[in-house]
Amino acid sequence: MTMRADDNQEKRDLAGDYLRRARRKNILLAVLLLVLLVAAIWAACLGVAQLTPDRMIVTWIPSLKGMFEGITPLDAKEQNVLLMLRLPRIAAAVIAGAGLGIAGSGMQAITGNPMASPFTTGLSSAAALGAALMILFGGFPVWMQKGLLRITVNLNVKKV
Repeated sequence: MTMRADDNQEKRDLAGDYLRRARRKNILLAVLLLVLLVAAIWAACLGVAQLTPDRMIVTWIPSLKGMFEGITPLDAKEQNVLLMLRLPRIAAAVIAGAGLGIAGSGMQAITGNPMASPFTTGLSSAAALGAALMILFGGFPVWMQKGLLRITVNLNVKKV
């Protein structure tokens, strides 16, 4: 009878450990997402145009204008700087970072090695070769290079 009680106690301990770890992971994820949000807001405010969080709030949430007395909203030029330049760059950086993280964890899962890197499987050498070929051929695939060369030669021959 005591064996069953010990087994049940051990299962409860394991379940409690699992729940504590899951809770810690969720808290860590929430904190890291908050840090990402703060970094994105900070990146949106950096630059020559004086874009501050309070001016952005006054611009997009006019009902909170009373909380920010004397703060002018963003003009059209500043809104264009924010929406056409800064926010797309921030989004691209977040997406690129997430992609690199996913690729790294996938590589670690495939190789079964927590210290796996692109050098382990030769991916960095292949990437260097691909970059060198793109630089050499001007960013176009080889078949496009040949087609563009034919068009260029034909146009030059016809002009002469």
